[in-house]
Amino acid sequence: FQYHDVRFALYTSFLAPFLEILNVNNFTIDLSGNSSKGKTTTLKLAASVWGNPDATSDSIVNTWATTVTSVERTAEIMSSLPIFLDDTKLAGNIKDNKQTASALISNVLYAIASGRGKSRGKLIGIDHTSSFKTILFSTGEGPATSLTDNEGAKGRTVSLLGNPFGSDNADMGKFVSSIEEGFKNNYGHAGPRVVKFIMDHEAEHELWRETYAEVCQNLMSKSESSSIAMRLAKDVAAVITIIPIVHAALPELTREYPVEAMVDHIWSKMTSERTLPDKNTEILKNLYTYAMMNASRFYQGESGQGQFVPQGGYKGYWNSNNPDWTFIGFSKAAFDELTGSYRLTFKDAALTNDWLDLNGSGQ
Repeated sequence: FQYHDVRFALYTSFLAPFLEILNVNNFTIDLSGNSSKGKTTTLKLAASVWGNPDATSDSIVNTWATTVTSVERTAEIMSSLPIFLDDTKLAGNIKDNKQTASALISNVLYAIASGRGKSRGKLIGIDHTSSFKTILFSTGEGPATSLTDNEGAKGRTVSLLGNPFGSDNADMGKFVSSIEEGFKNNYGHAGPRVVKFIMDHEAEHELWRETYAEVCQNLMSKSESSSIAMRLAKDVAAVITIIPIVHAALPELTREYPVEAMVDHIWSKMTSERTLPDKNTEILKNLYTYAMMNASRFYQGESGQGQFVPQGGYKGYWNSNNPDWTFIGFSKAAFDELTGSYRLTFKDAALTNDWLDLNGSGQ
């Protein structure tokens, strides 16, 4: 089919066992936007390459209701295979989890990018530090990168904003449903066949590496001076490199639309989305995203009768139950934590642009 984001995600799912061969670092595919189910369908289609993508006990797809430790251990066990986390708004929604949703997402993105788990102590000595090769597939309403200040993690995240299928109309809904029916009944076959092809063609691995270097150099020449674009070029180049190998391993996988059109679309989309607003606008969006994903940590007023006080206290006041709400109030501690070292320059810009109301307190 002609949906470039969907095709790119599908091809990328095959890339995980090639990472070690091509010497490519881990990265994340982040599918975000307001579509009702296009993102999750795309993630599940990519997951069907390797296993059951449906929401059952043996599904290969998990949700963001997890912990960093769980993600690291899953990545270690499934090294050289992709992992799939659906719906970032579920982040932090797990009993006894002490991290905020934004902190969890930021730490997971960093762990995936680094390819190493965090060193942890035990009663005697230090526990084994995991290492892994993987590609994380993630979905959410907002870009996962908006919740991290780590430039390394951002540079290892391919962000694909918007509905992968282009629209949410009734006809498209039927088409998406037909795809879902297809992978519910047919999954877990394609990936192992590609792995077998990799093992049977070990003599060609050096040629694959040479091809990757050429594709990478060509794509990096388009990335101008942006360090993030340069890093992302390596990831996209790896996907381009394996496409003919995947088709050789799966000759019945038809290719009706030119790969060049998909690559041009993905590259244009990534580079335009990486042309971010100034840092102050980005921080404003991050504050809103944080509030959206942590609404229960804000005092709801009279509409929130019976609301439990969260551990560590409220982060501010926001009557999110009222559709006509006009402001989100952050406590000074929360505001300082979320704006970090930019808080003074952001405060000046926020006052200039009427983003900020200090209620006459100056605080």
